[in-house]
Amino acid sequence: MNTWLISDTHFFHEKIKQYCDRPDDWQDRILNNWKNIIKNDDTVYHLGDFMFGKIDHKINYLKEFITGNIILIKGNHERSGVSWFKNNLNIELIKNKFYIINVDDVKIALSHVPLNSNILVDNDIKVNIHGHIHNNYYFIKKEKDMVWFNVSVEQLNYKPINICNIIEYINDLKDKKELLINQCSISEDIG
Repeated sequence: MNTWLISDTHFFHEKIKQYCDRPDDWQDRILNNWKNIIKNDDTVYHLGDFMFGKIDHKINYLKEFITGNIILIKGNHERSGVSWFKNNLNIELIKNKFYIINVDDVKIALSHVPLNSNILVDNDIKVNIHGHIHNNYYFIKKEKDMVWFNVSVEQLNYKPINICNIIEYINDLKDKKELLINQCSISEDIG
């Protein structure tokens, strides 16, 4: 079982191609990458903006591609509620502003929007993995002892990223004697 992260897929959003300079086949890329990478027993944290608009008639199409145990952190485009996502797509929707996972005893906040450094400090969080900013701003940012990591699909070549790869990126920012996270053992709490 692996743990994957992705954000801002915006399935069926007609104008996202022009807003974020996506390739013509952006949706097919995401769906095919998802189906080829994610196994049924994998966990996928989708950090918001899963889809856009009314898609009731397109649910069966999506079900052909999306695999894994999906936990969706509510983004600014999630209009449907917890029961709709569970009943129609078997996706667990988290409405909290952020969700905490612990990796090697380091608290990591998963959120749609990048969290303010004060929230991280107040909650003793060292890492914020998020989406929302697409291909604007940064892929990874370090400030003091905190790290922000952007998993918007445009940053990830339209495919999910394994949590262990994120840890490697984060550790590359630190002195090897002071690794932030030593291994990929994950537990979770709602934040």
